Amino acid sequence: MQDVDFNLLSFSQQVAVDLATDVMVGPHGAGLMHNIFMRDRAALIELFVDGSANNRHFHNLAAWFGRPYEGISISNPIDVPELLAAVETAVKKIDVNAY
Repeated sequence: MQDVDFNLLSFSQQVAVDLATDVMVGPHGAGLMHNIFMRDRAALIELFVDGSANNRHFHNLAAWFGRPYEGISISNPIDVPELLAAVETAVKKIDVNAY
């Protein structure tokens, strides 16, 4: 696992991180747009911590790219066991033989 602050990276460094990411987890927001640069086999987990679950932007992007997507309405502070369960499910769906 890796915690990344894209604000501290150049754009090319951000894309390099995206290409090495198999499961991206983040709160609803513009940063999830980075899922368009992930490998085909990658999955996206969007966290709805502020009632933003009605916005389907990142669900639609993931669907257009054919990648697994999970949207989770979760409390703040984050329920870590719930989040880890979602990540574990996403990891199990990854085809490690695919790019």
